[in-house]
Formats: sequence, structure tokens, C-alpha cells
Amino acid sequence: MDAAAPAADRRPGSGPGWDSRQRIPVTSTQRTVDLALRLAAMAALGVWCFLVIRPFLPILAFATILAIGLDPVHLWLSRLLGQRSTLAASLLGLAGIGVILGPVAYLGVSLFDDVRALARQVSHGSLSLPPVPEWLSGLPLIGASITELWRSARSDLLHLLERFAPQLEHAGKFLLGWGADTGVATLQMIVAMLIAAAFMCNAAPLRRRLGVVVRRLAPSEADRLIALATATLQNVIRGVIGVAVVQSGLIGIALVVAQVPWAGLLALVCFILCLVQIGPVLVVVPVLIYAWLTMHKGIALLLSVWLVLATLSDNVLKPIWMARGLPVPLVVVYLGVIGGTLSFGLLGLFTGPVVLALGYEMLRLWTRDQDSTGEVPSPP
Repeated sequence: MDAAAPAADRRPGSGPGWDSRQRIPVTSTQRTVDLALRLAAMAALGVWCFLVIRPFLPILAFATILAIGLDPVHLWLSRLLGQRSTLAASLLGLAGIGVILGPVAYLGVSLFDDVRALARQVSHGSLSLPPVPEWLSGLPLIGASITELWRSARSDLLHLLERFAPQLEHAGKFLLGWGADTGVATLQMIVAMLIAAAFMCNAAPLRRRLGVVVRRLAPSEADRLIALATATLQNVIRGVIGVAVVQSGLIGIALVVAQVPWAGLLALVCFILCLVQIGPVLVVVPVLIYAWLTMHKGIALLLSVWLVLATLSDNVLKPIWMARGLPVPLVVVYLGVIGGTLSFGLLGLFTGPVVLALGYEMLRLWTRDQDSTGEVPSPP
């Protein structure tokens, strides 16, 4: 029996190079072809899934950002409501939709009233400009032409509007397109808020699945990297969106109190400029010029002090809100915010600092291991 067993093992269809079901020898080339076909099928399926979900990626990304940023508030509200996570997430979703629709509705009503008042003044011929400042004609190169244009607009504004009718038509089309884009962006933010509420309802299983994925990539540092990415994103949300809300809110209050025309639109432009890290200077400077030309000197002085302090407030708030509790330097977060915005737009504003912080932390861990052992660690 012992002598016959090896002979039986060597019969066709019983060795490791045979397919026991079809009695066909399987060579290494065939195994390589099978592996390549499996990998190609998986890659094709992955690409197909990406193409299907690509239109929804920005919404899903913003929903993830909102869910992570609102997670501390969700946990606090859930404890306050007796560990009712679904109710807390629903309330946060409704509050977020209200925060999104409130400024948009106010802006729409303000724009409608301003446009209606402007059209009424133009139709009645009561629209007029203030007198030409004396210092304007003394400006080099452009002073004389601006003064002449101002005087012609002051004397006969309708004729000047007819003269620049093509440019005004292009500007109107641009504003209509911008309004349509704003409406689409508002709808996307509402959908993202609803998805974020769903994410917060299922936060625990999502954290477990994310932990499994990260542990497969970095087994020893998975929890630390997840905590770093979460803290970075939450600090960026506080330091970017929070500062933008504070700055644009302070500026908007001052513009409304001072009765500056188009106050709602100017506050929205300030918010967008603060988000993209340009700052509200492009709005504040023209407003200050308008205030000193048309308002009482005392009101113009108070408005100037308020607007200057609001403009400079980010220099104090950003370092406090963005660097608190992070093991990475503030300059890394700043570079991620600016570089991500320039490369990927508004989405890169939040993903850029997270990716750069993770890369910095991985580089620091790698160089620390290398310095402590004296040699480059071998890959796992």
C-alpha cells in the first residue's frame, strides 16, 4: 500500500499541475493568464463603478466633510437627547438646511428689492450720481477720463446707459448665469446636508469600515492617521468656514447698518473671498471709498474702523482655530488650504490640508524610524 500510493499520486489528474475536474494540465502561463484576466475584470468593474458615481462625487465629498465637521456637535446633541442619534442627526440636517436657505433667501429678496428700486429710478429719471470729487481729476493717466465719464453720467445717465448697452447686456447675462450656478450649488449643498445627516446616523459602522480599510494600508498607525485626518478636517472647517462666517457676518452687519447699497450681495462676495483665502479687501476698499465720498465723516470713520477690524480678525482667529490640537505645523495646513484651493477648487480647500497633513505625518514617521535604527526600514 505504501509503495502503490506514490504511483497513484503520479497518475494524470492527481498532481499539483493538473486540473482535477477536467484532467487538463495547468501550466504557470495559464495561471498567469487567469490572474491577469481576474485583475483586468476587477479593474474594469472599478472603472465602471467610478464612471457611474462620478457625477455624485462632489456631493458625496461635501457630505463627508460636513459629517466629519459636525460630528462633535452630533455627539453632544445625541447625549443631550438621551443617546438618540437619529433624532440628533435629523435636527442637525434641518438646521443645516435652514442655515443654507436663510442667507440665500435674504440675498434673493435684497437683490429683488434693489433691482426694482434701481429700475424705478431709471424709468422715472430720478437716478443721479453724487458730485464729482475734486481730487479725482488730479489722478494721473485716468483722472481726466473718469471725471468726464462721471460728469456725463451725472448729466444724462440714460444716454450713457444706451452707449454702453452691449457691455451691460454681457454683464446681465453673466449675472443670470451666476444666479443659475448659485441655485444649483444651493441645491447640491442641501442634498449634501441630507446625506451628511444619513452618515451621522450610521457613524459607528462607517468608522469601523474605515478603520478596517486603513489598517490594511497602515496596520501600526491606522488609528493615529484616522484621528489626524479627522482633527485636521475639523480644524480647517473651523478655521476657514468659521472665520469666513465671522468676517462676512461682521462686514454684512456694518453694511446693513450704514445702509450701503447691495449690502447682501457684498456680504456674500466677502464670504466667498474669505473661503478662497483672498480676503474681503476687494470689497472693503471700494466700500470705504464710497463711504468717505457720500456719507457723513463721523459715520464714515466708524464704518472704517469696524471694517478694518473685521478684515484683520482672521489674523487672530485662524491660528487659534486651525492649529489647536494638531501635531503638524500650521504652515503645512496653510499650504494645504491654499494649494488645494488652487488645484481642485472649493473641494480642495478641505481635502488639500488633510492630504498634506497625512503626507507630512507619514514622512515624519518614516524619517523617525530611519534615524532611530540607522537604516532605511524595509517595506512590509
